Amino acid sequence: MSESKPANSTRGPIAVGIGAFALVLCCAGPALIAGGALGTIGAALGNPTVIAIGVVLIVTAIAITLRRRAQHVAAKPGDKHS
Repeated sequence: MSESKPANSTRGPIAVGIGAFALVLCCAGPALIAGGALGTIGAALGNPTVIAIGVVLIVTAIAITLRRRAQHVAAKPGDKHS
């Protein structure tokens, strides 16, 4: 008799990853676009300062979005976190 894995054993982590990506894209989308535009402009101009500002903007947007998500998940049902 052979034992098989449950059908959704790998779907959990994949679903979480997709959900996190969708959350970052949705909530931080405008900041990500602005950071990408700054990085592109900085590369076209050959200006490492503008590229660095774009990277900092992107990293900050992702960090803030993920922190808000973690706070929302950790909040108790009666708490008022938004």
